[in-house]
Amino acid sequence: MLMAVMMIVALTPFMAHAYEYPWGDGSGAEIMEFIYFFDADGSLLHIQRTAHGQIPVYNGETPTKPSDANYTYTFAGWDPELKPAEGPMSYTATYTRTEKKDPGFSVSANSITYGEDATISATLPNDATGSFQVTVVEDSTGNERKEAAEVKNGGAEVVVHNLLAGEYTVTAVYSGDEQYKQKTGGTTFTVSPVLVTEWTDEHSLPNSPGNYKLTKNVNLGSSCWQVPVGKTSLNLNGKSIITSNDDGAAIVLRAEENQNCTLNVFDDNTTGESVGTITNTREDGVRLETGPTTFNMYGGRIADCDDYGVQIKKPEAVFNMYGGEISGCWTGVSLSNSAGAGFNMYNGKISSSTSTGVKMYENTEFTLYNGEISGSQLGVDASEGTFRMENGLITNNKQGVKTASATTGIILQGNNIIPKIEGNKGDDNKNNNLYIDRTNGLKLRVKEGTTISGEARIGITTEGTDDFTDGLYGTIPWQSDIFFSDNPDYYVCYISDGEAYLDSSLEKLVGCVDVVDDCHDGSIVVHGWVFDMAYQQYPVGVYVYIGGEAGSSGAEAHDEIKANSQRSDVDNVHHCGDHHGFTAVIPTDKRGEQTVYIYAKYIGSGKTELIGSKTVTITGPTPALTQDPTKVAVPGGRTLIYNSKAQTGVASGKGYTLSGTKSATKAGSYQAKATLKEGYVWKDGTTAAKTIKWKINKAANTLRIKARTANVKYSAVKKKNQVLGVTKVLTITNKGQGAKTYIKKSGNAKITIAKTTGKVTVKKGLKKGTYKVKVKVKAAGNANYKASAWKTVTFKIKVTAK
Repeated sequence: MLMAVMMIVALTPFMAHAYEYPWGDGSGAEIMEFIYFFDADGSLLHIQRTAHGQIPVYNGETPTKPSDANYTYTFAGWDPELKPAEGPMSYTATYTRTEKKDPGFSVSANSITYGEDATISATLPNDATGSFQVTVVEDSTGNERKEAAEVKNGGAEVVVHNLLAGEYTVTAVYSGDEQYKQKTGGTTFTVSPVLVTEWTDEHSLPNSPGNYKLTKNVNLGSSCWQVPVGKTSLNLNGKSIITSNDDGAAIVLRAEENQNCTLNVFDDNTTGESVGTITNTREDGVRLETGPTTFNMYGGRIADCDDYGVQIKKPEAVFNMYGGEISGCWTGVSLSNSAGAGFNMYNGKISSSTSTGVKMYENTEFTLYNGEISGSQLGVDASEGTFRMENGLITNNKQGVKTASATTGIILQGNNIIPKIEGNKGDDNKNNNLYIDRTNGLKLRVKEGTTISGEARIGITTEGTDDFTDGLYGTIPWQSDIFFSDNPDYYVCYISDGEAYLDSSLEKLVGCVDVVDDCHDGSIVVHGWVFDMAYQQYPVGVYVYIGGEAGSSGAEAHDEIKANSQRSDVDNVHHCGDHHGFTAVIPTDKRGEQTVYIYAKYIGSGKTELIGSKTVTITGPTPALTQDPTKVAVPGGRTLIYNSKAQTGVASGKGYTLSGTKSATKAGSYQAKATLKEGYVWKDGTTAAKTIKWKINKAANTLRIKARTANVKYSAVKKKNQVLGVTKVLTITNKGQGAKTYIKKSGNAKITIAKTTGKVTVKKGLKKGTYKVKVKVKAAGNANYKASAWKTVTFKIKVTAK
């Protein structure tokens, strides 16, 4: 309320014309009072004028307050109660809250044996919606895994792969929805170890999958170890593996079609300071080649390789780093030019690379969930691939992160993330953190739903003198203590809708149009803020144009307004002083739907620049002006696309009224009638009412599907057919509209998929192995959506011994 009162004191009514408007009974112009309506958070909802002595009637949209974790909110009226207007008055919206229901949320997970996947399940009411988010922590190391799933039909589940033996704790959060509260639950489970074989050979490594522990250092000479197909775990036990191979790698993972090759490397040595180390004095430490291959690094070290510590060469090759260190190599990790190749860093350290810590090529992806990249010439080279960052630290490199891709770039994602890219300095001791190539219009994106912790630190490095006007993009407010410019000649500028940019010019307008609204008496109100970065101590002049841009035919221009009213909220974000707001009530000749353009003027040069525009429907009495009959154009009918909201198919305008169907929500064909007001004729000279046809076309039907790998036990399928739900083999991230059809295109004859349900049947007798099944899926659409395009995906069925 204090903020509202301070704003009213600072507001001065602005009259653009001296017209008299015949309010009331026609005996003369009544005294009109300004009434201000604020939301509960202090934001301005609406400004209107009410005749002195009359009780105001709120003409804006009904206030709403989003639900939170435990309550929903319903508008309950105004504080204080509406009363006769005796002067400028303000009212604040109040809400009643309703407690959400307890969802009875429970979490479960079964203990497993090493090599199996852990399934974590949630139980909820059948009508619950929302998300199920899980964090799995390995007690012995503190490593975290995060997974999420959509809640459906009273439950949700996530699957966690490649867990070492040990105890695990689970923290799970149900997001809640409009009915049910947000809830947190937890459980524990155990991964039991399996028999480990002690490896005693000093010159070779195993040629069969299994679980092994080194007892001696291994020197492979000029050979390499090709990891056997299947799943192999190797405990380095503080020992070293070395080779002088000059045409490959110390360790190579390679698999043919319908095979899988997985290597888990860890080190449980607890005596002394020795760490198990993999070294290739001439080439790569570990190389992932053809076929579906996975390298999971839990501990140990890959060090002093002449080329790459880890090279990921082909599609379906993935490196997951859960711990350990890669150090002293030419490049720590290289993702070669192969679509689908990926690197996920959950923990650990990549350090002291002669060239680059992580090097990415086109169509590859690197996600830094946590861990440290430091001490290299260049920490991360994301010039071609996509770099996603949740937490983690990139520091003490001569250059932190470099990117020049206009289509991929850098994405910040996650919940309550704490990314840090700071302390990277070149030989000249100048900051060199996140370098963005402006010439390609690259964007730094913040994924929707991401919350950036105040502990995050990201330095933006810029070079050259060109304006950087398209560099940073996001959907949350940018904070100056998180994103900062390394170059004192550049400024990180902020815009209220979440976009930000760097600019080398001292003369820069920063502003926002908050409100353009109809006063229902032949006038509009405009409300916003703006300041000139080069002259923050002076108020900026603001100009309003109704019905067209400045200089366009028919645009109604209004005199200068000074942006000098109090806006402490702007100063809190921009530290520019707290008197840069503007509010004005402007009488206008315009009626019907109009676009209002608002410009501001630079203090130094005097040039003007558009700071925002909004569309408003202006109502009220016709100004008391003598006018000759005016010709007006017949309004045209629009062709729109369904968007689930009400849309206007025929625009209101000057000189006529509309009847019939002028707005609608559903797809279809409609028509409205335009009838002339007194004193107007159509441009063709006629006066008869016009029928205008318009339509809303069906919207595109988006269907997004990802393939999964489903495990089937051989002992089960040996006895009878096994039926899997469609969610076991496909993840539908956007389900589309209408019934779905599933058609198998290729794959083993003993694997079928139901056309309408997507259930997969694995027929009795299918042999052990991994089978690829290609299917195509289509959503039929409905009255408002077209049928989707066919989506083709290939999922896998893995028939295992256990």
